[in-house]
Amino acid sequence: MTSGTSRSCLINCDDINSDGHIEIPTDDKVFADSIMGIDWKIYKSSILIHCAYSLFVKDDRYSILIPDELYKNINAQYNKESREISVLDGNNEIAFSVKPVLKASYKEENEKDYEVVFEQSGYYYLAKCYNNSNISIDIEQLKELIIIC
Repeated sequence: MTSGTSRSCLINCDDINSDGHIEIPTDDKVFADSIMGIDWKIYKSSILIHCAYSLFVKDDRYSILIPDELYKNINAQYNKESREISVLDGNNEIAFSVKPVLKASYKEENEKDYEVVFEQSGYYYLAKCYNNSNISIDIEQLKELIIIC
């Protein structure tokens, strides 16, 4: 690890976009106590090149890939009690929320506004998209954007 690849979060390098190249997570900015912005990079000709951005939820060990054109204009909040991350647009309107729920305690009737977008290791990852935001990410897109770290 060099100063260019050091990071405050223990996230493994991974092929996050299935392109056959291993991406290296590097710190970008802190959004909240439990949310870190990650700049994923690849080595090309001994130079680190930006590949993608994500929001890493430290307490729950997952990332949400954020399209480059949206990343610079978003904010994020984390509710420690519900373990829910809310991603906000530039006008502070919630675009979408994601939260992990133990499969053993999941009850669909208690989560009416949410859809299961991912499942792994005994958890469902539930998401809700809001229509009042100027960010247009829908449930189907979120299914492809969650990465377990």
